Amino acid sequence: MHLGIEPIQYTPWDGKRTPIFNRIVLIADKVFKKNIKAKGVLALLIIGSILVHVFPILTTAIIPFEKLTAEMMVKSAEMAMDVPYMMNPFFALFSILLAAVVTSDLISSDLQDNSFILYFSRPIKPAIYLTSKLLGSASVLAVYCLMMPLIFCLVVIATQTGSDYLSSLKVMGMTFVAGLFITFFFSTMGLMMSSVTKRKAYAGVGTFMAFFAPMIISEFFAHFNENWKLLSPVNILHYTFLRIYGYSIPGSIEVNYYYAALFGYLILPLLFTYYILQRRAMGK
Repeated sequence: MHLGIEPIQYTPWDGKRTPIFNRIVLIADKVFKKNIKAKGVLALLIIGSILVHVFPILTTAIIPFEKLTAEMMVKSAEMAMDVPYMMNPFFALFSILLAAVVTSDLISSDLQDNSFILYFSRPIKPAIYLTSKLLGSASVLAVYCLMMPLIFCLVVIATQTGSDYLSSLKVMGMTFVAGLFITFFFSTMGLMMSSVTKRKAYAGVGTFMAFFAPMIISEFFAHFNENWKLLSPVNILHYTFLRIYGYSIPGSIEVNYYYAALFGYLILPLLFTYYILQRRAMGK
């Protein structure tokens, strides 16, 4: 006899573990959906896109160029702008702000509400957890740092007056690499800050200051030695853009110091975060 009660949709565990890739995608997807709906993140995405991306996109649609060039992206100030497209200081500024907001509670909230314990009570390892959170935060930043530059490239290519589409597509490929780089470059520091505190506000402010304070110090000491510019994350970002687009970094900068600074901002935070997660997973 039907009593009007819907059966519970429950499937008992069959003893098989979810594939690692599925676990990573599940956590990363949760991070993306949560942040993309947040008002603060949406506000930064909209304001940052208007200030950095929308104007150049509209300009290139109205005034076509012969083709998309690497010089247009990192060397010459075209499209009535004072700086090249990828070198716009507001590009880096809003990337930092986005990273601070998006990553502030990625790990800290799990530590505060003890869901961190639930994660590691299941067959999940720190490397999987870290990879999932990193991909989740990077996917949000990619909307601003990767998708918008690619749209700019597509508009230039679609309206270009020349026929050398192969060169334009090559530059677009470089832009894809540069966009990926900037998304992970700012995400790693945010994850590290989020792993050392249970307070979301502390993690967000810490991430912003971890990028902003070195910029001030770098600006002061660069008057004595040009290599001090490598202390600034924005300078590291711009030098890496130059290399991606086929140019050399300034001759006054020591290449070995550049690689050391790049390691310090991109890889070292990940290693430190993994160490923290490993210890916390072991209950230390």
